[in-house]
Amino acid sequence: MFSGNYKLAGHTIRIESFYEKVQDLCADYVSADPVEATLTITQEDLDFEKSQNEVLQQEYGEYSDALLQDLEPLAVLRKMANLMLQWNVLLFHGSAVAVDGRCYLFTAKSGTGKSTHTRLWRKLLGERAMMVNDDKPLLHISPEGVTVYGTPWNGKHHLSTNTAVPLRSICLVTRGETNSCVEIKPENMLEQLISQSFISWNLQNRLAAIGLLNILTQQVKFYQMSCNMELEAAITSYRAMAPQSLEDILRFEGTLIHHVKGVSMEPLLKMNRDLLVVERCNPSLPGQPQLNNETRPVKLHDVVLFKRKNGQYVLHRVTEIKEDHYLITGDNCMLPEKVFPEQILGVMTHFTRKGVTHSVSEPNYLRYVKIWHSTYMLRRIYNLSTRAVRKMKEMLKKTSKFQ
Repeated sequence: MFSGNYKLAGHTIRIESFYEKVQDLCADYVSADPVEATLTITQEDLDFEKSQNEVLQQEYGEYSDALLQDLEPLAVLRKMANLMLQWNVLLFHGSAVAVDGRCYLFTAKSGTGKSTHTRLWRKLLGERAMMVNDDKPLLHISPEGVTVYGTPWNGKHHLSTNTAVPLRSICLVTRGETNSCVEIKPENMLEQLISQSFISWNLQNRLAAIGLLNILTQQVKFYQMSCNMELEAAITSYRAMAPQSLEDILRFEGTLIHHVKGVSMEPLLKMNRDLLVVERCNPSLPGQPQLNNETRPVKLHDVVLFKRKNGQYVLHRVTEIKEDHYLITGDNCMLPEKVFPEQILGVMTHFTRKGVTHSVSEPNYLRYVKIWHSTYMLRRIYNLSTRAVRKMKEMLKKTSKFQ
């Protein structure tokens, strides 16, 4: 017998198997934590799996050693699914992809295209998207929420990550000539949820699984989509199911209209008064590979929207262009900030003040930019001297208390 300790859905179990193939399969889930339960495969387990897989019997031969090696992971999966129910964890059939810390689970009959659809999400969203599991994720279900876990049973493409991500929604995928994705009521999804979940022959475990599904219907949103296998299908489902970030709006709409927040762009833009229009741009530096050839480049003195590494969105002006980055400063700020092209989302093209819309190409605006930029050093000297005077006054106040 071969054995190893593995953490699945937050619980460490010992798996004892006839063949080493199972241990190799679970290698990414090895755990040094205390064992909570032991799962041992018996000959009866293998015989049962053999009785359920006539296709493999015909391919390998009824008593082939290769047949048993392929069947044992299925036996482990079945026993593991039963074991997990005691911890409120349900084995589910679907393709789970995480975006921005939220998981989206696509389910359908085998061969419908759920794996293809999550591949399109990864193509659409790039590094923001991560596969959690492409076939059989584990769902920890509680009244506080649902968490999706990766597992070693990850489909023919072997796409999974040993991670845990909160589940936002479940989508039933169907084939269609046109793309649509609509939210549906949980009761309209119940039959599909049951058919795609592990439902044990054991009555107690079966009732436990049904109870978890009942809680699941109260915790997440459900969608049904009809789709083809083109990138447009991923755009349709993503826009329907996921909260839209500012970069999403710019990417899909091309234009963002937003009220000014903060005072860093005064005196030009006033908080909660002015409205600004930002359009998607090409933030590539001169001489660098083009990030977006369809939009205009970022130029000196443009007001750009960018995203800091901490996730904060900022609207400031380009004050200098370096070889590999931009220096960007708010009109009401003194110190520039280093910003790389991939952080820039869009460029301001218009702003509305007191009901009047102004373009950044207007002579009055260009005159303001020229004056404001040319007086930068004077304003910085004034700002530093003002701070020095303020500190001097504070020091005098403190020393006067001791006299």
